[in-house]
Amino acid sequence: MRFLILLSALSVMANSAFAQPGRVSAPVVVTNAPSEPVPVVGTVKLDGGGATTSADKTATVFDASIVVTTPFGPNQSTPVLDVSGYKEVRVMLNHGSCGPCGQIVALVTVITADGHGYPLDLFEVGPVEGSGTRTYTVPGPRLVIALRTTAAGTNNSVGVGVFGRAN
Repeated sequence: MRFLILLSALSVMANSAFAQPGRVSAPVVVTNAPSEPVPVVGTVKLDGGGATTSADKTATVFDASIVVTTPFGPNQSTPVLDVSGYKEVRVMLNHGSCGPCGQIVALVTVITADGHGYPLDLFEVGPVEGSGTRTYTVPGPRLVIALRTTAAGTNNSVGVGVFGRAN
């Protein structure tokens, strides 16, 4: 009889422990043998309505050299870049070869889904400092970087790199 009462008491305690309102988060570690890998990248839906995200993933969105020769823009620019899959993007400029040299002005513009452009940032990079970088959190679905020089008659090669961080 005492055994039955003890089981009844344990049952009541167990049910009340699981009947707590709200959810509790706890870290989850999944370990598989190298012979049975789990190739999961990105956000994964879990039973129970939660979600988990894999480790940070950085990708190159754009990497090219652009020749900048005029103080009038935006004819010297990157193509429209799709950054919708990234949480954060980094824009990097590297002032390469030039002759004669001039300051480079970069206008970073967000392009909405409807095609409207909104200036996000304007920064300069000269041949003396050589490079510049900016980081933007969730800038919008697309962006374009227009380049110009501050001095007419110059010929500047500018490396432009755009890198996106997924989470």
